[in-house]
This record gives sequence, C-alpha cells and structure tokens, in this order.
Amino acid sequence: MSGSAVNQDHLNELAEFIENVSFQNIPPSLSRKIHLHIVDTLTVALLGAETDLSIKCQETFPTHNSRLNGVSSPLWGTDRWADPAISAFNNAIRSHVLELDDSHGCDHSGAVVVPAVMSVAAQVQELPSLNDLVAAVVVGYEVARRTQTALGGYKALNDRGWHSTAVCGPFGAAAAASHVMRLPKKQIASALSLTTSKAAGTWAYSSGGGDAKALHAGLASKNGVEAALLAKHGVEGSADVFRDVWGGFLKMYSGTQDDAHHLTRKLGEDWLARNSRIKLYSSCASVHPVLEALEKFRKQRPDIFEGGLPKVEVFVSESVSRMCGSNVFDALSSRTARQLSLPYSLALVILKGQPELQDYLDPKTKPEVMKDILRQITVVPDQINTDPSGHGTVIIHSHGEQHTVHTTTEYDTSVVEDAEPLLLQKLSWIGSYLNDEDRVAKLTSLILNPEDSMTFLDEAFSLLHVDK
Repeated sequence: MSGSAVNQDHLNELAEFIENVSFQNIPPSLSRKIHLHIVDTLTVALLGAETDLSIKCQETFPTHNSRLNGVSSPLWGTDRWADPAISAFNNAIRSHVLELDDSHGCDHSGAVVVPAVMSVAAQVQELPSLNDLVAAVVVGYEVARRTQTALGGYKALNDRGWHSTAVCGPFGAAAAASHVMRLPKKQIASALSLTTSKAAGTWAYSSGGGDAKALHAGLASKNGVEAALLAKHGVEGSADVFRDVWGGFLKMYSGTQDDAHHLTRKLGEDWLARNSRIKLYSSCASVHPVLEALEKFRKQRPDIFEGGLPKVEVFVSESVSRMCGSNVFDALSSRTARQLSLPYSLALVILKGQPELQDYLDPKTKPEVMKDILRQITVVPDQINTDPSGHGTVIIHSHGEQHTVHTTTEYDTSVVEDAEPLLLQKLSWIGSYLNDEDRVAKLTSLILNPEDSMTFLDEAFSLLHVDK
C-alpha cells in the first residue's frame, strides 16, 4: 500500500458519503435496479422461511408475537417479531438459504443489506419512505462491494479461503443501517470501524458441509446492525482500521493484494452497486453460466441427449473448479452441497432440461440414476481461465461426435433492461410455489409501482407478516 493511502482518511470519506447520499443523488437506472433487488430479496425470503435452517435459527433467539413498542421488525414469512439485530439475522438467513438471492455484490449483498435496512427502519422516529430505504440499500451495496474490491476483489478473497459475503457484507449492513437511522458522520465512522471486529467467515463448508454458508449472511447482517446500534449509543471505533498499520483490517485479511484507494475512488460517480445480479436458479452463481449454456444447447439439440448418456467435460477457472467441481454423489447429500455442485446442476439439465427448486431441496431422482449421470461429468481446471464468475467451455461427447459450447452473456441481470423481465418471470413461479400469488403480486406492485412512498414500511410489514 502506498504512503498516500496511509495518510488518506478513507474511513471518514466513506462516512461522509454514507451520511449525505440521498435518493436524488442516485442515477435513475441504479435506483430502478435496486427496486428490483429489494423485491427479489423479500420474495425469496418468504420462500426460504419454511426451510429447516430458518426454523432452527428462529427458535434460537427470542422473538415476540406482537410489535413491541413499535420498534420490532417482522420475521418475514412468519407471525413473529424480533428486535432489530435478531430480525436482521433471521431474515438474512431466509433470504440466502435457497441460493436464489442476488450475487456479484459483496458477494450476496441483497441477503445482507435489505434485512439490515428493514430491521432498523422501525426505530426511526419519522418512518422512512421507500425512497429513503432505496437510498440506504444503494449505500449498503456500494460500501460492501467497495470493501471487497479494496481487499483485492472476489477472487483474491476466495483464493485465501474467505467467504466474501461474511467478510464484506457486514460493512454494507452497517453502512445501510447507519444511513436509515440518520447517524452523523462521526458515529457512522465508528460503526464501520467496529464492524472490522465482526467480519469473518471461511469456505470450509465447501468440503466439510454444515449450515455455515447461509449463516454467514445472517451473521453479516446482524453484525452490521449491531455495529451501527453500538455507534448510535456512543461506542467508538479506531480511526486507523483502513490504514496501513499493525492490525489494520485490509492488510490482515488480504495479505498483499489490498488497495485502500478502492474504498473511495470515484465515490458517488462510479457506482459499484450496479454489478449485482439477480439469479434464476437455486445454485451458486458460479454455476449459472455453464448451466445456462448447456440448457440452451439441450433445447437446440435434444437429439444429442437421447439414446444414451453423453460424456461432458467442463473447463472453468481453477477457483470455480475448487468451489463447485464435486461430482461424487455421496458428497451431495446436503442442500448446500447440491447448490454448490456444478456437475449436479448439469446432471439436472441432462436429465430433465431445466433444474427446479425442489431438485436442490428434496430431490426425487433415484440415486442410481443421478450417480450414472454424474460419472459422465468432469470439471477440469483451466489454467488460462481466471474468471471466478463461472464462464468457460463445455465439450459434449455423444453418438461418436464432439460438440463445443461456450458460455455467453446473452443477457446480463446487472442491467435493468435484462433483469426486470427475468425477475418478473421468477416472481411468477415463486408466487405459485408459495401458493400465494396475491401476496407476491402486492409486494411486487408496492415496490415497483408505489402509489405512496411514505406508507411503504407499514404496508410492507403487513405483507411480510404471515399468520400461522
């Protein structure tokens, strides 16, 4: 890190940005994009509320059956309420547990930031409008992504074994919560500083299993909210956390690839929040490019997949191969393992043309059938390809012929024009899956076509509160 980075006060520059951003400062295309991401996160969370992990986590900490003193927030998809940090924790888990939440932010910014914003909104004396909340979510996405970039980027963190949602997400949650609560610059700086004591989570679950991946989103949201609340009540953080000092956050977490300038470079001009993308499948985002390419090819050439199983070779970057390359059936016994496995998703495409949510939650395919397909799929680390997002090449051997399929960017859900129609398609099947199309339609209209931005919060709480 250069000497100028040591002296530059990135912490207070970030805090000033967080304090002063308003809805009017945000480019209209980004504002519309964040509206999409909010409705995506909320509806996916309603879907995730009934999972075993969401229920276990809800039962772990105190909840209420009423909105105590008007400061509690609903646990989405239930009839329970909780204090802000516990609400953020639970709602972030149900937003992420199905792997249907957005990606390419901190990585999973929506699942962390949106619950944080909604959980503290009820604490504000003058309830924030939808526009206020959109601005807070933009701030959260922006700070989370800038933290990741300052640490060397997604690949650098991933190569060191860090799960960037757990490491960078808390900063987005703290920033967004601070903005909603209208904290002054000094307290915002303390909130960000205190967050460095709450940012952690590794990729060990990819080999050892367990529930940590979804838990990382919950802890990131909760920890950011707690840091903001502590700062609000006068707890102070170090002024040196982003400087090149002994114990400085960036150097500790990144090794040698950090660059503090990324925290504030073109802040308010170059909006990194634009990078986030909406997902269509219940699998790791790095699985999607190859999954979509093979799905499209299967539709074009169904004959290749008839009369015997094709042999499939997938060439992706070493990091994606490490994260998502498992094709051993016995290692895919958990929901998380299936969501992370590129071969498992491709096996579903070969078998039925398109994966469905149930295939990841409670698969009905006979084990011997899935084992046979998985044996035909090999993931090969491509030493030239360094793309951590999952792009690569698929070679299909069938009936004595070889077919090569390259991943494409036919549509890009980081772009509003591409994201909106795909999201509406996604919301349609979510409503059907929930058997509650009316609730999903009302929530969608409330966010995408608001009649009165000022009444948003109470209406949203009403729709997210589900009587049991």
